[in-house]
Amino acid sequence: MAELEAAFFDQHSKQSSLWRKIFDKQEMKVTLGRCPKHDLSRPPENRSDWAVPEDGEISGVHAELHWSAPTLTVRRLEKAKNPIFYKKHPTQLPIAIEPGDSFVLGAGEAFIIGRTQFTLCMTEPASFAPEAPSLDMTIQRVELRRNAFKDPLSPMQALTEIPEMIAAPDIEQLMQRTLDAVFRGVPRADAAAIVTLNLDDPKARPSIRYLKQRGNSSTEFKPSNQLVRRALQQSYDSVFYVWECLTESAVQLQTTVAPDQDWAMCTPLRPYEGMQVALYVAGSVPSNVTKSTLPKDPVLRDSQKFIDLVAELYKSTQDMRRMERDMALYHRFLPRRMVNLMHQGNMDQLLEPKLAPVTVIFCDLRGSCGLAEAGEADLLSSWNHISDVLEIMSGAITDEEGVIGDLQGDAVMGFWGWPQLESDAPENQIERAVTAALRIHKEFAKMQEKRKGIYQCGIGIAHGPAVAGKLGVWEQCKLDVFGPVVNLASRLESLTKHFGVKILVDESISKVLENRRQNTWYLRPLARIRPMGMSKSSLVSELVPIMGNPIDRGQPLFDIWRTGLKCFLSRDWENARRHFEQYKRRGNIKEEKSLQILLEYMDKIGQPDKDWDGTISMDVK
Repeated sequence: MAELEAAFFDQHSKQSSLWRKIFDKQEMKVTLGRCPKHDLSRPPENRSDWAVPEDGEISGVHAELHWSAPTLTVRRLEKAKNPIFYKKHPTQLPIAIEPGDSFVLGAGEAFIIGRTQFTLCMTEPASFAPEAPSLDMTIQRVELRRNAFKDPLSPMQALTEIPEMIAAPDIEQLMQRTLDAVFRGVPRADAAAIVTLNLDDPKARPSIRYLKQRGNSSTEFKPSNQLVRRALQQSYDSVFYVWECLTESAVQLQTTVAPDQDWAMCTPLRPYEGMQVALYVAGSVPSNVTKSTLPKDPVLRDSQKFIDLVAELYKSTQDMRRMERDMALYHRFLPRRMVNLMHQGNMDQLLEPKLAPVTVIFCDLRGSCGLAEAGEADLLSSWNHISDVLEIMSGAITDEEGVIGDLQGDAVMGFWGWPQLESDAPENQIERAVTAALRIHKEFAKMQEKRKGIYQCGIGIAHGPAVAGKLGVWEQCKLDVFGPVVNLASRLESLTKHFGVKILVDESISKVLENRRQNTWYLRPLARIRPMGMSKSSLVSELVPIMGNPIDRGQPLFDIWRTGLKCFLSRDWENARRHFEQYKRRGNIKEEKSLQILLEYMDKIGQPDKDWDGTISMDVK
């Protein structure tokens, strides 16, 4: 059997840790780094299968290990910042492995990253102590809890380690801090380890995940296979062994058994990464303790009780970590603003549907169907591309304190105005929505440069009254918004393609923004329209980012357009045509969809009726 041993030691803080990972197949590949696989705060590409979280000199994912019995190939990844040092023989100077390079490790050989030495161990992990104990006790948890500590002072002092256990940021740190607590509370413990075992494999031996030894023991620690297997099969109560060599005094024991293995206790913990896990503690006995008095020895009984207490705290903390991890996963399915308010006592009240002024934004990815069809051979890759795009849209909205109401295939709907806080005033809503829209536009412009125009995006923004709050049934509900303003924003997004623009806003948005012209954007009114399927009209405007956009040709040209539109809306079509023609000549504009819509409408109608209010009824969505 082969294992990789990681021994970390910080000379300054004297902090140390040790774990062993087993290569349980003839051939397997794993990644090695600092960030553990279960750390959901990191992106998947920055998490490692096997991790040393204590060593800050190791990158999130530092190396790739390829085990092909009986050798291990180690490759330093390109993104690994610090070198890997490897020496073939003890007399040789270490070689610094460059990014992308690899080397082959044999039995007993080692390499170093930062302050951690990794050694390939190929020893048969037979138990150091005899497998047949002279004393075999199942320690029932109920009995331990019934009996009080004989000397509570020592356990109470050791409980100072408990906050450190509970505050452990991940399961790896929890394992190490558990061993620290055991050493504080069990004075006779010479070694403590977190061990794993695959119970489904009758030939499997315990593997050491983390080990802590008292003093400078020169003896290799090897847990009893029989003890570990027995304890894990019971899955609840602890098992305590004293080996055959313990006769009537510990003096005789010193000549017949190696150190650190007079007795051992194994307590089951929660499974982890598909393996059964246990807390294994081994120690020695003083000379005044005999085999007959050992089971009733008060120090040993207190030690057993404390080990059981620490194991229970470990399991409770692990359960809490699992719940936090699950909650972090569930939070990804909830609006960020809702997550931030979840700890408030009035959450139910906040979720109650209410009528409120809201600002709604619709963003749609153009050409996603064609993208999916073109990438039919690799749909997963197409899916990932679309996910990246949706992340840009939703991220811009949530960063501006908006709520994601829905993800509809390749479109995102977000809104502002829930809950009704001071920061949700209409002017603030609109300003945030505009900021989000401009950011989305900017990010898509960058992607077009890289991917040659594959991605196009239309954005519609509208403001008005709507009902916002919890929508759905008990089994499944979501935070949503309902009202004509939602339909209007959706229609505006669709009409961006018809008008040949990127961002369309309704009249309510324009009235708030018209006095806020900035250096990063301006508004260009386009037409008064009645969207298809709607009864009310709205003067829609283009939100134009000032970033070298072809439409941005200076204030004089902008004024010509506004004058032409004003003539169009007031039924003075003769002057409207004259200004629009002047707009085309001055701007050297050969084709512009928004202008073409107005010209074609005048050609189609000829002369407007006296009661015409300037509205164009759209026949497209």
